[in-house]
Amino acid sequence: MTNWITYPTFLSGETVDLIPLEKAHFAELEELAKDKRIWEFYIYDATSSEKFNAIFNSLLEERVAGTRFPFTILHKESQKLIGITQYLDIQAQHEKLEIGTWLHPDYWATEINLECKLLLLTYCFETLKAVRVQLKADEQNQRSRKAIVKIGAQFEGILRNDMIRDNGTFRNSAYYSILASEWEEKKPQLIALYEGKKSRQLRIVMRPALESEAAILSELICENAISTLAPHYSPLQMDTFFSYYSPEAMREKISRQSVFCAWGRGQIIGTIALDDDFVVGFYTRLGFLNQGVGITMMRYLEQFAQEKGLRAIRLSASPVGAAFYYKNGFVKVEDCLFTYLGVSFEETLMRKRFVAVAGLGCQ
Repeated sequence: MTNWITYPTFLSGETVDLIPLEKAHFAELEELAKDKRIWEFYIYDATSSEKFNAIFNSLLEERVAGTRFPFTILHKESQKLIGITQYLDIQAQHEKLEIGTWLHPDYWATEINLECKLLLLTYCFETLKAVRVQLKADEQNQRSRKAIVKIGAQFEGILRNDMIRDNGTFRNSAYYSILASEWEEKKPQLIALYEGKKSRQLRIVMRPALESEAAILSELICENAISTLAPHYSPLQMDTFFSYYSPEAMREKISRQSVFCAWGRGQIIGTIALDDDFVVGFYTRLGFLNQGVGITMMRYLEQFAQEKGLRAIRLSASPVGAAFYYKNGFVKVEDCLFTYLGVSFEETLMRKRFVAVAGLGCQ
């Protein structure tokens, strides 16, 4: 008989992708699982390698049997694995199943859990045509119980001595459910919760840029320039700017410079680079200005520069950028002409010296 949920099944969202759990994920997930906070209300403690592997190998075995389907949660901004979520107690003959999730504590109280539940429930009710989805939590786990109620699940009661923990004690479980007849009402509420949580949080993740992202970075930079620099540059200077940051030019820069991306809300929202000791290509996507993206990128780059052993960094400030740099510890060296592709630009050369930091070799 074919399993109700076929392998491989992928569920893709804005913040996370849910990808089928594989053995290749074990090493990264095992590192996450060493945080004891995750297992406070579980019947087992998977912080040991032996216990972790026993549990996670059993998840794969149960997927083959069709009684469980585990997903690894891939955080799209950082491209890191941050937990697992799964369908369990799958009963196709009764058109019902259960949902369970664990996340690394760094992602508690964020939009992540809400989007996981939205993806899982949507697939349950709209693809599998399930009639009932169950959720449960330790009776004492108020954080999880509040999260379950928040997504719209109906409390059904406490099952006493429901499970036996590894230490021999009994666990009472609080049971909740959502029915297919309720989904039409619950889904918009869950979407609103997710969107509201996401709009209140801008999690910025820094990482190296990829050559395949050259066109995206070019578009971001040029869009920013049209809005902020065009009033100060001549048409010739703007044309030169666009050529200097064309997709082809950005591809070359990524291969030669230390170019970084700021990720937020599922997209690249900023970029900054270091060419020897010179800060270059520092731009934030329109729509994310004045939200801390610029300062996050600059602090990241300063740390990177110090780890390289640099004692100072320099940059050429455009007419609209100088105020930001003064505020963040840069000092003016001189006004001068910089030439790009044969065209001169009046800019301000600025420098920032680093304060001595233990272990970084700066004076």
